[in-house]
Amino acid sequence: MKNHLLPEGFRDSLPDLAFKEFRIVSDFINIMLDNKYKIVRPPLMEFENSLFSLSNNLNNTDSFRVLDPQSQKIMGLRSDITNQIARIASGALKTMQRPLRLCYFGEILKVKNNQLNISRQSTQIGAEMIGISDQKLELEVINMITKILNEFDISNFTFSLSMPSLIKSLCKDFNLSTEETKSLTNSYENKNLSEIKNISKKVYDISSTLLQAVGKINENYSILENEMFPPYTQIEINKFLKSIKNFLPISKKISLILDPIELDKTGYHNGIMFKVYSEDLNELFSGGSYKVNNEDCIGFSALVENIIKEYSLIRN
Repeated sequence: MKNHLLPEGFRDSLPDLAFKEFRIVSDFINIMLDNKYKIVRPPLMEFENSLFSLSNNLNNTDSFRVLDPQSQKIMGLRSDITNQIARIASGALKTMQRPLRLCYFGEILKVKNNQLNISRQSTQIGAEMIGISDQKLELEVINMITKILNEFDISNFTFSLSMPSLIKSLCKDFNLSTEETKSLTNSYENKNLSEIKNISKKVYDISSTLLQAVGKINENYSILENEMFPPYTQIEINKFLKSIKNFLPISKKISLILDPIELDKTGYHNGIMFKVYSEDLNELFSGGSYKVNNEDCIGFSALVENIIKEYSLIRN
């Protein structure tokens, strides 16, 4: 039979890899079920107006689109499952007791790949807590991820905690133009503040303080706590400090760093966002807080292929 090439970013999972993927997904789901999470399985595609409702971004350019022959409506193939969990929680499961703990796994497809993730087809695992009323549940998520990684025999990892609403608050405080916002975003993404000098000295000085706060939580917490920021930015800083204050007691057991200028590329996080990196800076998990129909929520997810790079306990 003629050997047919697959599109860039797509691959077959041959026996060894397929077994590892199956093992990770199975172990993850078993851990979550043992911790009182309920499993859900959303469809691979759905109408785009519901698929992207969490970020209100119907122009999501990272998702494939197809025309549904029956309804003649555009459908999207999911590039992230969190949006679907939000839809389920606020729809079919809206009467279930809160906090509602849900876990999931499934394939996701992305239009674009990048240097960190060359695949455009991945298996995503994750969990969400819908309707939280206590910020200490954020600590539960951190502990849950730690437990999962330890079960996978991954012991060297770091949590990076950031502020997804920071850019919006700075733009509001200084009434930045679209071009200035783009420049500020690029500067934060590259951790290079030189371009910000062209916006204003105040924005540059504030950004310098925020960049200075990047580092270990117990050493740099006070930098944000002792500095005075403009009104809208101060509100976001205060929410951020209130969240991470709960993490200070565990900072001696778990590696925690602050990165207030890390960008939110999902478009729906607020309050706090986090990423978990391995010793080799491979992204293991990511997540954060968000709102669904005025309910406070928090969740986390991972790409199975990233876990495989670190997963040492593969049992035959």
